[in-house]
Amino acid sequence: MGDATSESSQTASEGEGGAADTPTVQLGAFYDPHLLPDFGGPMFELEKAKLVQHNIVDAQGDLVAPWQIYDKLRPGTLVLINAKLFVWHTGETGDRRTYQIIAEKIKVIEESDQPIEHRDIARIEGPSTPSKRNAPSKTDADSAFDKFQSPSKKNRVG
Repeated sequence: MGDATSESSQTASEGEGGAADTPTVQLGAFYDPHLLPDFGGPMFELEKAKLVQHNIVDAQGDLVAPWQIYDKLRPGTLVLINAKLFVWHTGETGDRRTYQIIAEKIKVIEESDQPIEHRDIARIEGPSTPSKRNAPSKTDADSAFDKFQSPSKKNRVG
């Protein structure tokens, strides 16, 4: 079972199998946008943009890489989300509000059996060497989030 909260001083690099197009997946790593299955075309003339590895784990507890999102978070997937809610009061009277939810952690509780939508867009180039940013310290809420299991999984563990 993967540990999505461990800190590492390494930078994300090539995968263990040595495949040049599969970087190591680790929390906080940066990846080349060309790794996304639907990246390409004249709208994506990015020079410095990178994908960030967010704290999204699958039902087995392994990090979900940005290029796996369409598969792991398809319609019908049951997820647990640790998020922050922000309310932005705009206007002089303060009567206009905009709500923003920022997911800090996502855990897949039950996978979906719905088919994924495959996109036929070719990748342009292989990945660059991603770098890593510092992970925040773990709180009691983080520990409770990590221990949460699906009720159906608790019954299977024996």
